[in-house]
Amino acid sequence: MQTNISQEDSDAELDVNDVETALKSVGIALRDSTGQIRDLDDVINDLGTSWDTLDRNTQRYCGNYVCHH
Repeated sequence: MQTNISQEDSDAELDVNDVETALKSVGIALRDSTGQIRDLDDVINDLGTSWDTLDRNTQRYCGNYVCHH
């Protein structure tokens, strides 16, 4: 079986992995219990709730991946 994954699809998956890694570093899940990506409003709300507890470096790290990818 041959799969046709374009460079764009591959780049998008890498971007999701980067975002997921950044969010996991602060205890926020990007995916639900079935492996599907959660509603992004919920993810952003979770990040917002914990934002003031994060140090500036962590805020920048998460902000960079969540907002720029």
